[in-house]
Amino acid sequence: MLRRLMNWKKKPDQDRANETELYNAIGVAVIELIGRTDIRALLYVEMAEGSFDTAIRYSSADMPGVKGAFASHDLTRALLNLCDFLKSQGDDKLWTAMEYLADHGDVDISLSYDEIDQDMAIWERSPAVIDKYFPGKPFYKD
Repeated sequence: MLRRLMNWKKKPDQDRANETELYNAIGVAVIELIGRTDIRALLYVEMAEGSFDTAIRYSSADMPGVKGAFASHDLTRALLNLCDFLKSQGDDKLWTAMEYLADHGDVDISLSYDEIDQDMAIWERSPAVIDKYFPGKPFYKD
């Protein structure tokens, strides 16, 4: 499925359906990366000056804390494809931050178009966003 979506530029119509497919590809890549669907997974992305930073966190009811993951090649490719598509639609379509929550199969995406303070790193901003989706759960590594 991802391979087909990676060739979105070859489609003659770049409409809302294509954008939806590109966002879906991001969700598929996150779930494949984590390896579970019975989970709450958050992908937080900040975009500035042609590049993006990501924070991936996930947890389930049986986990006492929140785990993290690094972006896979498929996820990075899906994000790049989405960015290219949005740029082709006009500068007003390109967001600066995205909160992509996959929660046991349900998806909720929040986009921000506000300017991001480049003097503050994503790891300094992301704890507040992560706590919003995983309140009271500590972060831990394997």
